[in-house]
Amino acid sequence: MQSTTSQLEDGGSSGLPPEIQEHIGKQLRHVYGKLLSEPLPDKFGKLLEALSKEAADKTDTSK
Repeated sequence: MQSTTSQLEDGGSSGLPPEIQEHIGKQLRHVYGKLLSEPLPDKFGKLLEALSKEAADKTDTSK
């Protein structure tokens, strides 16, 4: 018998009934939907900006 993890990796069933999977999906969308609507903290915004600048600088120097 395969473990649940290897069944999922092989495209197999999670072993949960569809109703349970649907309920879990709705709950996850509810929780993470709220999270996605929150503003990005300044610290992360600055980090993303610095990483973008660094990537652009690397692209410019590699040409």
